[in-house]
Amino acid sequence: MDDRCMKGLRTRSEILSQIIEGSPIATFVIDDQHRVTHWNKACESLTGVAAGDVVGTRQQWLAFYSTQRPVMADLVVDGVVEDKRAAYYGATCRSSSVISGAYEAEGFFPDLGPEGKWLFFTAAPLKNGDGKICGAIETLQDISEEKRAVQQRLESEAKYRAVLEASPDPVVVYDMSGRAVYVNPAFTRVFGWESEEILGHKIRYVPKENRAETRMMIDKVLAGRSFSGVESRRYNKAGQIVDVSISAATYLDREGNKAGSVHFLRDVTRQKRLEARVKAGEKILKLQKALKAHNRRLNESNKKLEKAYAVIKKNLEAGAKIQSSLMPKGPSVINGVRFDALFLPSYFVAGDVYNYFRLDENHVGFYVLDVAGHGIPAAMLSVTLSKALSASNHQESLLKQFMPVPEPPYYRLITPAMAVRTLNERFQADPETMQYFTMVYGVMDTRSRETAITVAGHPLPILLRKGQDAAFVGTGGIPVGMFPDIDYDEQRVHLDQGDRLVLYSDGITECANHAKEQFSEKRLIELISHARGLPLDALMDRIEQALRHWRGSDRFEDDVTLLALEIT
Repeated sequence: MDDRCMKGLRTRSEILSQIIEGSPIATFVIDDQHRVTHWNKACESLTGVAAGDVVGTRQQWLAFYSTQRPVMADLVVDGVVEDKRAAYYGATCRSSSVISGAYEAEGFFPDLGPEGKWLFFTAAPLKNGDGKICGAIETLQDISEEKRAVQQRLESEAKYRAVLEASPDPVVVYDMSGRAVYVNPAFTRVFGWESEEILGHKIRYVPKENRAETRMMIDKVLAGRSFSGVESRRYNKAGQIVDVSISAATYLDREGNKAGSVHFLRDVTRQKRLEARVKAGEKILKLQKALKAHNRRLNESNKKLEKAYAVIKKNLEAGAKIQSSLMPKGPSVINGVRFDALFLPSYFVAGDVYNYFRLDENHVGFYVLDVAGHGIPAAMLSVTLSKALSASNHQESLLKQFMPVPEPPYYRLITPAMAVRTLNERFQADPETMQYFTMVYGVMDTRSRETAITVAGHPLPILLRKGQDAAFVGTGGIPVGMFPDIDYDEQRVHLDQGDRLVLYSDGITECANHAKEQFSEKRLIELISHARGLPLDALMDRIEQALRHWRGSDRFEDDVTLLALEIT
């Protein structure tokens, strides 16, 4: 072979070595005697083994295994990959679809790095001019991040599925065509269908009269707008109507495209029945109220009772003073929270009562309650409740639980929900009089402005934030004393400087004018919103003027009570 030919071969060999050494992919080469001829920088970086420690040796296995065994390049050189790939690599080893005689696999190597590494590796034969194998080249890629991402995704999906499986409320997942792709066990429990009966199908359980609203809900959620707490009705498998509260949102596939929607359905059939019972009770109470008003007018027209009425009036005035002494005297500021109130009793004594007070150095409490009915019975109960809801430091306090511990503060504050539940247990209404009451009770941490609020059958408080529309707070609840063993919910809100929270009785929203039209929550919200720039005392005056103008009289049929607080 002449010098030019030898020089050309050396040049090609040098170029090949430079390509291997300069490759960013970890690569090593062995000859037909299994000796390492190349071990590039990327391979050094991946394995932590220097080229000088392995080049010229048969110890390529040291970089990957704790005991001696062949690497894939060794099996390629010996031509035994097909015979031994199952033993060494299991199902992950496969023939290359690109290079004849090459194989690829993936595996976890615990000895690479402090946490081990997942590698994808390919080994291909190197052949001489006669087509005989004269060595093998193996490339390695670190796929640890991809493997961990897949594992994390699988774990995340398993967690979400576990949450859905454990949910006490029915959950249905639909694809974009409206076919069910998942239902949880609660769905089967409430509606009766097993998952295999409906998966892959559209669920035909919407009553005819609810189809239009359901179509609107579907269009809304598929447009990417979630909704919550929409009441509707559905059939169960037996054809019975189930009242439900529905919340829904879209979900995305791994590429971020909309893949379908998730629907949460809460069975509110029992709640609806309770609401019907409450409404029936309210109708009875309103009838009693009308009857009492009629009897009062008859008594007032009877001249024989004038003297008795004068005595009653005197006693009522005394009672009103006592009742008034239990409520705050004018506006006040406690720990950066300004309070002011409007109180217009329909009688000398009232069934409405409100208060705000310091629970301790970091908390304030506030409430508005409305005893059903009017006059002395309602006033007596309201006075009793006012005493029970005082922030006094004694063992019988409903608002603090005192504990026999050696260190201050020697008590813990009772949550609004637990305080209202305790009132419900203590003041169950007599079946003959049904003298229940509604209320809102809140506790604010004056350091964080975090406020917990419980509503028990009372009109929902109104929250007015800077630059936002007024919104209701709370979920309603059952009046106190109407049914035993009732649990109450808490709504938590954070108040910032300038935010206002308004509590009120139905004597405002149900105040009727000469045309028997009620003042309504809508008018109250508009009035509060338009007057957001006024100080609280000016707001109280504005509301009182509006109510008197609406009523067309200085006398009201029901007690008018409004308590407002503002973060200063």
